[in-house]
Amino acid sequence: MERSVFWLASAIVLYVYVGYPLFLIILSFFKKEKKEGEEEGKIYPPVALIISVYNEEKVIEEKIKNTLTLNYPEDMLEIVLVSDGSEDRTNEIIRNYSSKFDNIKLYVVKPHLGKNIALNKILPLISSEIIIFSDANSMYEKDSIKRLVRYFADDKIGCVIGELRYINKDGDKFNFDRGEGLYWKYESTIKRLESRLSSVLVANGSIFAIKRELYSVLEPDMANDFQIPMEIGNKGYKIVYEPEAVAYEKSATTSHEEFERKLRIINRGWMIFLKLHRKINGLRLFEFISHKLLRWLVGIFLILIFLSNIFLTDYPFYMTTFLLQLVFYGMAVIGIFFTKYKVFYLPFYFCLINFASLIALFNFLRGKRYITWKSASTTR
Repeated sequence: MERSVFWLASAIVLYVYVGYPLFLIILSFFKKEKKEGEEEGKIYPPVALIISVYNEEKVIEEKIKNTLTLNYPEDMLEIVLVSDGSEDRTNEIIRNYSSKFDNIKLYVVKPHLGKNIALNKILPLISSEIIIFSDANSMYEKDSIKRLVRYFADDKIGCVIGELRYINKDGDKFNFDRGEGLYWKYESTIKRLESRLSSVLVANGSIFAIKRELYSVLEPDMANDFQIPMEIGNKGYKIVYEPEAVAYEKSATTSHEEFERKLRIINRGWMIFLKLHRKINGLRLFEFISHKLLRWLVGIFLILIFLSNIFLTDYPFYMTTFLLQLVFYGMAVIGIFFTKYKVFYLPFYFCLINFASLIALFNFLRGKRYITWKSASTTR
C-alpha cells in the first residue's frame, strides 16, 4: 500500500513539472508557429489600454509617462485609467495628465469594490476594437502594443498574451525576483508550447489583449487574466503568446507578500474551476487539469510521498529517497534565512508556493473569497 502511494504521488508530481511540457512538445511537434500581421507598422486598429488602479500614487505617474512613450499612433491609442475607489492622490495625478492629453481618460468607480466590478462598469463605455489590460506598476517596452495587436489580422485569434518580466530593487533584503524569475521562465516556456497549439491557458494581468467583442462580464471573485482567456477559448477562438511584447514589474521582496499573492491567485483559480469547468473541453480541459489543477494539488502529493516513504525505509532505495527529501526540506528551511544563496533559496521558494497552494485550497473550501485586496507595497 505504502509503495503504491509513494510511486503514484511521485508520478503525478513528475508529470506536473516534466511530463506535461513533454506532452505539449509532442503535440506541437508538427505544428508551425504562425504570426499573422507580422509586418509591423501596417496594422493599427483602435486600441484602448485599460489600466486598473487603486491607491497607486507611488507609481501612477511613471506608468502614464511610460504609456505616453509607446510606439503606437496617438490617435489610435486610448489610455483609460479605471480608479476603483482610490483614496490617495492617484486620481489627482491622473487628472493632471488627462487635462493635457486628449487620449487619457479617467473613470472613477466608488466605493472600492474590486477590479472586476470596476471593469464591468467601464468596459461597456469603451468602443475601441482592441482592449489591452494592464496594471499600474507594469512598464511596457516601446513596441509592446504593436507586437500584441498584429496578431488580430487573423479573425480566429481572440486573445494575445504578452511577456511579464520581474526586475529587482537594489538593496532589498530578500531577492524574490530570483525564485519568481525562475518560475516565470518556466511558465513562459509552457506558454510558448501552448501557443504552438493556439491554446494558451491563462494570461497575466500585466499585459494581454483581446477583441472588444469577446469581452464577457467578469465574476467578482475570479481573476480577470484567468477568466477572460478561458471564456474566449471556450468560444472556439485561438489564444496565442507573444514573448516580444514585454512588461516589467518589480518583484515582491518579502516572503509574506509572495505568500499572500499566491494565496489570492490560487484561491481565485479554484473559483474559476468551480464555475467554469463544465464549459471547458477537449485540449483546454487537458491543459487546465495538467497546468493548473494538478499543480495546485502538488503540496498534497508531496506530503503523501514523504509519509509513505517513512514506512518504506527498511529498504535501501527508499531510505535513500527519504534522506534526499530530508536534505531538500532542510535546505528549504535554511533558505528562509539565507535567501541570497540560490542553492537554499530555490528549495525554499518551491516549498513556499506549494504551501500557499495548500492554504489556498483550505481557504476556498471554507468559503473564503478574494474580491478586493491591497497590492504588495514593495512592488510599487
